[in-house]
Amino acid sequence: FLSRVLFLALLLQVSPALKETAPAFLPFGPNTRSTAAESAPEDAGASFQAARSLDEAGSRAEALRQYRSVAKSHQFTPEGSNAQFRLAQIFEEAGELEKAFNEYSTFIKLYPDSKWFDQAIASQIKIANTYLDGKRVKFLGLPVSSGLDRASKMYEGILANAPFSPFAPMAQFNLGLSYE
Repeated sequence: FLSRVLFLALLLQVSPALKETAPAFLPFGPNTRSTAAESAPEDAGASFQAARSLDEAGSRAEALRQYRSVAKSHQFTPEGSNAQFRLAQIFEEAGELEKAFNEYSTFIKLYPDSKWFDQAIASQIKIANTYLDGKRVKFLGLPVSSGLDRASKMYEGILANAPFSPFAPMAQFNLGLSYE
């Protein structure tokens, strides 16, 4: 125990010296925090624009990779929320409904104050309705089971994420239908 206390005391005395003499590539070097904070918005905007141009050019795989990078690295910027929402839309447009539903769920959890919140919930209900109407769940690309179980889990997720949204009563009603 005493050795740990002595080590901590030594570390606290040496750490200011480390900050002064640290090379620029180390994370605790001088001025690293201020430059990262100042350059983040420009990087987010440029990264999002790059993803958008890839998206408009039809390079879906590259656009997905870029949008995911923006959503992850700039999570607390408007570009991060836009990238997360666009990720979900791309999966929905491609017919990858489970992935789209999961991306919309991530969007709803991270950005409940977004102007696209209700649209994301509506898209989730549309996807769940597809499974309720008979779309089969696929495993390795082959339909293996009825989509009713998946639909009920989706409606439960919608109700858990947005219990007071305008779409909650519809989700609750459709959840009951999926149990019939």
